[in-house]
Amino acid sequence: MKSFLKKIGSAGLLYCAFVLSLLWFDIEWCAAARFSAFGTAELWISLFGLPLLLCAPVYLAGARKIQLTILALFEIWLLCNIMYSRTYFAAIPAGSYLLAANLSDFTGSVTDSLRVADLMYVLIFAGTGIALRAYNKYIPSRSSRRRYLIALAIAVAGMTVATLVRGGFATAWAKVEDHPTHHANLVPMYTPLGSIIHDITATRAGISDAERTQAEDFLNKINAPATAVPRYDNIVLILCESLESWPIGLKIEGKEITPVLNSLLADSSTLYFPNIITQVGAGRSIDAQLLINAGLMPLKTGVYSTHYTDNTFGTLTKALGAPGLLLTVDKPVMWNQGAVARAFGIDRIISREDWSMDETTGDSGARISLSDGSFLRQAVGRLPELWPAGEPRFVQVVTHSGHAPFVIPDELKLLHLSGDYPTILRDYIVTANYTDASLKPFIDYLRARPDFERTLVVITGDHEGLAAYRDDLAARYDFVSPDLKTPLIVLNAPQGGSVDKTAGQADIYPTLLKLAGLDAYWWQGVGCDILSDSHPGAAIDMRGRLMSDSTVPETTIKYLTDQKKTSDIILRGDLLNKNAPK
Repeated sequence: MKSFLKKIGSAGLLYCAFVLSLLWFDIEWCAAARFSAFGTAELWISLFGLPLLLCAPVYLAGARKIQLTILALFEIWLLCNIMYSRTYFAAIPAGSYLLAANLSDFTGSVTDSLRVADLMYVLIFAGTGIALRAYNKYIPSRSSRRRYLIALAIAVAGMTVATLVRGGFATAWAKVEDHPTHHANLVPMYTPLGSIIHDITATRAGISDAERTQAEDFLNKINAPATAVPRYDNIVLILCESLESWPIGLKIEGKEITPVLNSLLADSSTLYFPNIITQVGAGRSIDAQLLINAGLMPLKTGVYSTHYTDNTFGTLTKALGAPGLLLTVDKPVMWNQGAVARAFGIDRIISREDWSMDETTGDSGARISLSDGSFLRQAVGRLPELWPAGEPRFVQVVTHSGHAPFVIPDELKLLHLSGDYPTILRDYIVTANYTDASLKPFIDYLRARPDFERTLVVITGDHEGLAAYRDDLAARYDFVSPDLKTPLIVLNAPQGGSVDKTAGQADIYPTLLKLAGLDAYWWQGVGCDILSDSHPGAAIDMRGRLMSDSTVPETTIKYLTDQKKTSDIILRGDLLNKNAPK
């Protein structure tokens, strides 16, 4: 070992450390997806090429301490992207680096994303630091600099050729991204740096004439407004953080997890869709608002709320034609929520600073938030002023206690389990039970209002909650769904019952328009009314997997794939601007 270390030198040792760190990143990433990325030339060129670029300080100037610092930052960067992917199934979007300060509000979620395997980065760095002590100061020679530059040029040329063979970087990225099983290969192939480059270039590039034509062709087929009469004066949309379908109606140890929601489902005027497939992207909760309130799917890369809040949107709020009210315990800057609300037609936001923090949930770090119980009780107290009876209103309520890592203080827990369950599963079940109970006073208030008969109440989860834990838990417990499903519950609906058809979150928007009698609105969304006979009974989830009730023809798969492509083009090109009423 000593002879090997002596032979490669301190610069070679540092280079090997970069390669090992990136290799471990690729292994961790592919372990959660597929290892097919290891069969691509781009992965291997990136694996040996990017470390060469990053090792310029030591190879050109002999700066070992600077190089060791860069190694530490490089490993932290890789680790952050792996942790992010365990919740968001993507690399950190370029725009999200500008929102890094928001991490102070998510300490528990961050630490919850760590795994024992992540210690490998620490071991690589520590081993490199210890091994460097065996070397004297490295002084690069003219010939060694020349060899380094030649090697770097070969790596750059190799990646250039590999990319050009696929049609150029943008085309190569798009081809892999649109593949139903290979889209997860992109980050290992091009590293998180390639992901950042793509985010920036895709955002600034706008749309091509071909993309515009593709989107317009798709829109012409789906947006033919009908003639209808609005059935409701008010819509109340309740977005429950991380609420999944499987706890609803389930008893565990003889105890109901969601007794309040279960009682609502027993009402003859409640319409229930249990098989709504999560379709959010890197923005998670803010993407859910785009899907449900605006009928658009998330960007293929990046988060719309950091780039496109000046766009024109058609939304439930605007379709209803009533003032909009947002009740949230988050800050307006979180995922640029304030700008999104204004773009969606919401006039007033009651946010974190407007509530009394008299009861909290969350981890012991910085992410202490107002509890759902207190939040909804306070909302009941304020709504008579914010929404006087008889005045039309769109009200959006966003709960928070269901945010990972699902920490409910002991004194607020209502469900106590005696079985030996994994901590994450136990905490998720207890949290779902807590949020369910918190909804009762709010729903009771709505039902007691004199204008309730003219109010459509919608309860849904913003996205799935178990993230990277799902596969293991579903394999061990048959009551945990292996699929990314969130419930859609509509109270005071024009028809009741349960609709078990598989559908996507993009289908919620046109379904609510139809139920509310607003299907004459100019923007019908890229989804399909779930109650329509033309709905395919299928959806593509946030991981790119096709979920369906039966065999799906190729034409339907193309339609579902085009939904996301079209939404991406609409957002990047602000294509709804010309169709919106002036």
